[in-house]
Amino acid sequence: MGNNIIKLGMILCCILQFTSLYGQNPQFQFRAETGTGTYELLDGTGVFDSSILVRQLPGTPAPTQGISIGSSHDSTLLQVTSVSSSGSIALINGGAGPDFFASNVYGDGFTMVAVFSFDSSVTIEFTTEQAVAVASYSLIPSALVGILDGATATLSFSDTVGSPGVPVVENIVTVAGQSSVPECIPGVITLNPTISVGDCDGNLVLDVDEIAADPSLDCNLNGLLDDCDLVQGYDTDMNNDGVPDSCECNFPNQLTCTRIPGELLIELTWGDSSSPVQLFRDEVLIASLIDGQTSYIDDGLPCSCSVDYRIQKECDNAQIATETCTFDWVEQHPDFSFNYSAESVEQNYTLVQGGAPTVAAVELFIEGSIAQGSPCAPAATHGFSMAMSHDPALLSVMDVELAGEMLSVSPDYVSFAIGNDSSANSSGDVGWCMGVLYSLDPVGGGVPGGPALETVTYETKKLVARATYEAACGDWQNSGVSDLQFEGLALSDNSPPIGNVVGVCGVVYAPALAIPSAQVEIIKGPAQPLFIRGDCSNQGSINIQDAVLMLNYLFSSTEITCADACDANDDGLLNLVDPLFDLMFIMGLGPMPPAPAGVCGADPSGDSIDCATSVSNNCEDPCPFEDCSNGIDDDLDGQIDCADLDCQGAGSCP
Repeated sequence: MGNNIIKLGMILCCILQFTSLYGQNPQFQFRAETGTGTYELLDGTGVFDSSILVRQLPGTPAPTQGISIGSSHDSTLLQVTSVSSSGSIALINGGAGPDFFASNVYGDGFTMVAVFSFDSSVTIEFTTEQAVAVASYSLIPSALVGILDGATATLSFSDTVGSPGVPVVENIVTVAGQSSVPECIPGVITLNPTISVGDCDGNLVLDVDEIAADPSLDCNLNGLLDDCDLVQGYDTDMNNDGVPDSCECNFPNQLTCTRIPGELLIELTWGDSSSPVQLFRDEVLIASLIDGQTSYIDDGLPCSCSVDYRIQKECDNAQIATETCTFDWVEQHPDFSFNYSAESVEQNYTLVQGGAPTVAAVELFIEGSIAQGSPCAPAATHGFSMAMSHDPALLSVMDVELAGEMLSVSPDYVSFAIGNDSSANSSGDVGWCMGVLYSLDPVGGGVPGGPALETVTYETKKLVARATYEAACGDWQNSGVSDLQFEGLALSDNSPPIGNVVGVCGVVYAPALAIPSAQVEIIKGPAQPLFIRGDCSNQGSINIQDAVLMLNYLFSSTEITCADACDANDDGLLNLVDPLFDLMFIMGLGPMPPAPAGVCGADPSGDSIDCATSVSNNCEDPCPFEDCSNGIDDDLDGQIDCADLDCQGAGSCP
């Protein structure tokens, strides 16, 4: 090759006559191609090609006659293995290439000379960038062994590449017998590591090493990563889940659970005849199937809002396949029932003479039960509603409040409605209604089964509420009872009727209701004189006259008509304390006298002091009771003394 370069120099001197430079500034540009290459991480070997490109800088196109190139590189990283012409140079002379082409390879680069034709009949214009040569490189193996970060190789142009004693080849373009020194732009090759054999996932770790560190990456034990099995076609993935089919263990169909119409049975279907198959209900094994069954009928009714089913099988690869389904119970459970009951707090209530209302309280209970032989525990309820009517001619409901079990539950939602006027709605309903939801938000998150609503069980009769009624004496002609009834009520035309139901799993149960549900018994008390305590003079108010009359009675035996009215402090005695009590009250220095104070009424306390007349002078009885021995129709019901029902059982009546 050295002789070729010497010969070329002589030819260029004779033919091209390098006697001057073509132009004053660079008219051409040499550029080494920038690109990428790879090297084997394990042994550092690698090869790549890089082209030399030439173009004329803007100006009048110049027909070129030849070129010479000198290229250098890092000899510790690369070595040139060959240089060949390319592009338009390789195509001239009918594809035979230039009349003269020679290259020399050195440890730190290469040189190349091309004369397009010896008689200058062939020229090339580089008005666009064109490749003129391709250099093939190989990497020095020891330079990049085990280097994960990669490397870069710079391909430069140099006028000093060569061996001692060999003429230097400069970077020159020949135009019209003159030489033009080009602008030279180096190229950069980015070298990336690779493992071409044994690293199918391209993560620069040998597959065998990955499998050794994590055997699960080769589930079928064929020595290949599972991902590579699929990419390279060694295995299939019919369900497109990224796992080779040979590694999977599954049921081909989903498990379904449905209620058989008209039956208390749940059918489970999975459509796979594999055996054995184990079947679980709420994680309790209920069947082991060994005959290739593809379905199962479960006759065990769920005792909760939903039941979780799971089937399981073991495959030949020792893996376990499972399928699950959940059946939600959305109808009444045949084993569950409830009962509403109501009880008067007192056996009976005594109606007090004098117009003061008599208060009666009724307690309300819920009790749940399950069918005999049922495997279920008492139903877990989520809430309830109650509604109860009454006779507005005898009672008025005053209040409904939570009691007993509900006080410990502290429900999230409670609503009450009260109605005593039958004309307030088009249905004519009177009574009260209430709705209770124990919780509005799920509780118990993070426990098996997930979040759930708070529930209450009624395995025994439990008090849940209390209703308070008033009975005015004028409502009752005689002693008797008033019925209370659990029934649906529409107390407002703007809201739907409220019924008596218990909620379980989003399903309502109508409880058993007694008829009547409860009774309030009222007994008329004995006839009692009416008076105002402290009004000793029976003038209808307390003033200083009353204190003076008390003193005159004590010290002068002045007559009084109602000793009870003069007992101002209600201690059952008439003495000096009573006028002092009145005076202290009149002066604002003491309390009001005990009942009946300020208004007419009967003596609520039993003592030996009484009134001389049945009714004090200034007290009109709005609720007259029959005096059984005075010969007068006191209550104006047409019956006198013992003939009046009020006197039945009285000592003076036979």
